[in-house]
Amino acid sequence: MIKDICEVEPQEGESYFVDTNVWFWMTYVSSKDMSIPNNPEEYQVRDYSNFIEKALGVRAKLYHCALTLAELTNIIENTEWKLYKQYNKDISRKRFRSIRQERKAVVKEVDIAWGAINSISKCLNVNLDSRFTMESHKIYTGSLLDSYDSFFAQFMNENGIQNIITDDSDFKTLSGKNIFTSNPRVLGR
Repeated sequence: MIKDICEVEPQEGESYFVDTNVWFWMTYVSSKDMSIPNNPEEYQVRDYSNFIEKALGVRAKLYHCALTLAELTNIIENTEWKLYKQYNKDISRKRFRSIRQERKAVVKEVDIAWGAINSISKCLNVNLDSRFTMESHKIYTGSLLDSYDSFFAQFMNENGIQNIITDDSDFKTLSGKNIFTSNPRVLGR
């Protein structure tokens, strides 16, 4: 079921898995005063942060998983690399990583974002064994989710979480979950 986060109120005791894109906008983009590559829409920064604040206010439970760090790190590093390339020579991402000052800046941004995520949500623990991987693969083949999101959906399954806060339109192809979004394309606006 798809729910518009601007029209519903989180309830005490509800559990939500928060997708990486939402964490990225809340913990990284919102701290930037500059225009970043693939700049998010205003609603993406505003609506998701507002909903999460409301959820925290009513003591709803927010979750992430260890793979959130992997995806978030990739997105932050990619964004910092693109910012660097706007003002410097064209450089490969691997070469960008080897610039000590830039690497230090990326690590700092990741640490700040990850610290914020861990301060307001709980990390789900799951054994990433062959059974878990096969269940994630079934989700991947039965939906339009990418590999990260297929793993996230299986984390949710393993922990009995029915709600996800996401802007990702691919989640609408996943059955049996409540999609909390502000994405106009998902909401049919």
